[in-house]
Amino acid sequence: MSPPLDLSEFLAQLTDQGIACDAFVGLVLSSVSDGVAIADKTGGAIYFNNAGRRIMGVGEGQHIDVRSQGAELSYLHDFAPVPYDELPLVRALRGQETNGVEVLVQNAALGDGSLVSMNALPIRARDGQVVGGIAIFRDIADRKQAEAELRNANSKLGEWVSELERRAQTTWLTNEMAELLQSSRTMDEFHLVVSRYAGHIFENEAGAIYVVNASRSAIELVVRWGGDWDPTGSTVFAPDGCWALRRGRMHRAGGGSLGPDCEHVAGPIPTEYVCMPMMGQGEALGILHVRQPSTEPNTKSELTAAVAESNLRTIISVAEHIALALANLRLRDTLRMQAIRDPLTGLFNRRYMEEAFERELSRAKRENRSVAVIMIDIDHFKRFNDTFGHAAADVVLRDTAALIRGRIRPEDIACRFGGEELVLILPEAGIELGAKCAERLRVGICEQQVHYRGAPLGGITASFGVAAFPSDGTTVETLLRAADEALYTAKHLGRNRVVCHDIKVEASPENANQGPSSASTRSPATAPDQAVARVA
Repeated sequence: MSPPLDLSEFLAQLTDQGIACDAFVGLVLSSVSDGVAIADKTGGAIYFNNAGRRIMGVGEGQHIDVRSQGAELSYLHDFAPVPYDELPLVRALRGQETNGVEVLVQNAALGDGSLVSMNALPIRARDGQVVGGIAIFRDIADRKQAEAELRNANSKLGEWVSELERRAQTTWLTNEMAELLQSSRTMDEFHLVVSRYAGHIFENEAGAIYVVNASRSAIELVVRWGGDWDPTGSTVFAPDGCWALRRGRMHRAGGGSLGPDCEHVAGPIPTEYVCMPMMGQGEALGILHVRQPSTEPNTKSELTAAVAESNLRTIISVAEHIALALANLRLRDTLRMQAIRDPLTGLFNRRYMEEAFERELSRAKRENRSVAVIMIDIDHFKRFNDTFGHAAADVVLRDTAALIRGRIRPEDIACRFGGEELVLILPEAGIELGAKCAERLRVGICEQQVHYRGAPLGGITASFGVAAFPSDGTTVETLLRAADEALYTAKHLGRNRVVCHDIKVEASPENANQGPSSASTRSPATAPDQAVARVA
C-alpha cells in the first residue's frame, strides 16, 4: 500500500510543473459547495469563494472586513445577535476554534436570510503565530426544513397513536359498560353503571341520558355528566320536544349546524350537540345527548375529522348498548312483575307471599324479633258478584287493595291470597301492632266509597284475623292457619271486625250456636257496633 500523499511535496511538484499554487488553491475553493471565508491577520479584508459569496450575500468585488462581514449574524436557537468578539472569524484570529455554531445570516441581498452552520479555525505560520483565519460554512436551510418536517411527522404520528389508544380505551370501556348493563337487575343499578362509565367514554364531552317514562307521556333526565354546563331546558319534557325522537334518527344542532335546537336544550349553545334516539324492540326508549367539545377556529385537520367521525361512531355504539340493556331490563321487570304480582289488584301473589314469609321468618328467628300476619276477607263479596256482576266485584277488590297499599309501611308485604282473601305480612311487628294495623284498615275500608259506572256500590266491610310469630306459630303454615282461624272467628262473630289469635275468649250469647269457633267481642271507640277480639 502506498504511503499517504504529502501535501507540501504535492504542491512542490505542481510548482515544478509550472502550475502556480494560488491558482490551484483558487480552483479548489471555487469548486467546493461549502462557503469559505479567509481573513488576514489584520482582519481588514476577507476572501470569499463562490459558494461563500452566495451564502453570505456578498457581491462580486465587494470589499468585506472582519468587523462587518457584510451581514448580521444571529444565533439560530434564540435569534440573539452574535457579539463581535464571538464572531467565528474574530475568534479564529484570536487563535480559537469554532465548531458547528448555527446562525441566521441577514442582509439586504439575502432577503429572509440564510440558515448557516459555521466552523472556523486559525491559520498559523511554521512558528505557530496566527497569520489569518478561515471559516467554512454550509447552508442548512434544506436540512432544517427536513428536520421540521420530520418533527411535524413525528408529532402527527404521536397524535395518531394517542388517538388509536384513546379509541381502544373507549371500545374497552364501552364493552365493559355493556356487560355490566346486561347484568343490572334494577333501574338504580342501570343509572349507576351509566353515570360512572359515560364520563370516561366521553371524557372530553358533556352529555345526558333521557328515558321515556312508564306511561310514555314524558321524557325524563336520569343521568348527566361532564363540566358545569347545563344541557337541559327542562329535566322533563314531552316526547315531541326532541327532534331525534320526532325523526327517529340522529339529530345534530348547535354550533355551526343548521338543525333547529331541541326543547330540552337551554337556548342556543356555541358548540354542536348530538341527540341519538335509543331504540329497543321497535320503540323509542330514550335519548343519548352528547355535546361536542369546543374547538379553536381554523383547526380542522385530517386528525380532527377522524376524531369527530370516531366520536360519532362511539355515540351510536353507546346508544345501541344502552337501548338494548334498557329494553332487556324493562322486559325482565315486566316478566318479574307478572310472575310475582296479581294483575287485578297489583298486590303480590300467593307464590311470592310464601317466599317472602319464609324469608321474614328466618330473619326474625336470627334476630329474635316478631312478625305479624293479617288475613283479610271482604265481607259478602259473593253478593257484589251476584248483584252487580263480576266487573263490579273486581272494582271492589281493586279499590280495597289500593287502600291497603296506601296505609301500610313500605316494608310491609301485601298479597292476594286467593279470591277475595288478602294477606298482610308485617316484619318486626307483634300481635298488638298487627291488631292496630288491622283496625286502621278496617275503618278505612268502611269509610271508602266505591263506585261502578258512576253508581255507588254501597257499604263495604272486611273481616280480619291476626296472628304473630312466635306466639301463634313458627312456620308459614302454622301462622297462616292461626290467622285463618282468627278470621273465621271474626266471620262467625258477625263480620266487620278484627280478631287476634293469641288469647282465649268466651263466646257471645248471640253467636254461641253459629259454629265451632266462638269468641266474645269488645267494641273499639271508632265503631261502637264492631269489635277487636282475641281467640286462642
